[in-house]
Amino acid sequence: MNDDTSPRSPHESPADDARYDAVVVGACFGGLGAALTLAERGARVLVLEAMTYPGGCASTFAKDGYRFESGATLFAGFGEGQLFRRWIDRHALPVRFRRLEPAIELRAPDLRLPLLANRADMVAHLVALPGAPEAAIRRFFALQGRVADALWPALDDPALLPNFGRGAIARHLRALPSYLRIAPLLGRTLADVMRAEGVAGFIRAMGLTDVCLVGQSYGGEFVWRAAADHPGLVGRVVLIDSSGYARPGDGWMPEEVEIRNHPLARWGYLLNSPDRLRTALVPQYKRAVTDEEVEEFFHVCDNADDWLAMMQLARDENGTREADIRTIAQPTLLVWGADDITYKPSVYARRFAADIARSELRIVENSGHYVQEEQPAEVVRLVGEFANRP
Repeated sequence: MNDDTSPRSPHESPADDARYDAVVVGACFGGLGAALTLAERGARVLVLEAMTYPGGCASTFAKDGYRFESGATLFAGFGEGQLFRRWIDRHALPVRFRRLEPAIELRAPDLRLPLLANRADMVAHLVALPGAPEAAIRRFFALQGRVADALWPALDDPALLPNFGRGAIARHLRALPSYLRIAPLLGRTLADVMRAEGVAGFIRAMGLTDVCLVGQSYGGEFVWRAAADHPGLVGRVVLIDSSGYARPGDGWMPEEVEIRNHPLARWGYLLNSPDRLRTALVPQYKRAVTDEEVEEFFHVCDNADDWLAMMQLARDENGTREADIRTIAQPTLLVWGADDITYKPSVYARRFAADIARSELRIVENSGHYVQEEQPAEVVRLVGEFANRP
């Protein structure tokens, strides 16, 4: 511990003596908030961040001249008396907050979907869309409203979060009726639904039918299995460099062999680095891999949850259901990189095309396994034309 316990400004640069009271790993909102709180209480704090910018999932990266959000981020707590507003006021931070309406707009070639702040306006906009499943949309937002109305007051006030004081316990007891209304949802996540019912469970949970499913690589196997098992839910299928057929022993990439067979594979994310990932990606691209692409993939492989999902996908991709591919009756678009070395088009794409009666195969030149990264405009064109056919 540092003997100097005098209060410090949270803006103060750390001294060069490398002595700290606390080290915070990760400059995400949680890490920055923890560091600021510790600094306000007089601690000397060091914040460590692997990237060159702070924010975690709230950060932004640039690619091909466009800017993208790193994750689904909701900015809240800027209202009077709320957490971010208190920090801004307390430290006279040069932050000017202006609420946008809509804050987010989802865009596709034939659709612009604003995410509106007012719940009723959002529901009205969605049900007015052509072919929208009105009953399912209203059920979903009714459930979402119950959850939000019960939890937002607690999440908005740090005093109501553990560790609880007497006042917080009393306030939670008063809110107990609203908590009881969402008790059946406790412990259930979207991942639970996906594990229990797979892709079909998610489609049902969203109240959808006759969907067009798109999957690439391991994700393609999820798609065609759903199409084979639930033809009433899946209307069209797009497979991009998909897995599905058994591969010979020498058909696996070295990193896949490690993920599938090594007894300590579940801890592999701890050894991950951009350089190691670049080595694995280079053979999968026809052109040179960019730093932005390496960073994008690294974000998927640098934490336990995503890494475990990747490992499970690699171990599950074993060809045991390849006979079911012939039962797929839906119109199917096969998009393949001409230079894919993992699922070679001359072997795997041609086999999908032969086994799926209503399939059409499109080979995309100058691309490897990640054709959607190397030739995004062509993939968007092919999928858009296929999905929008009468």
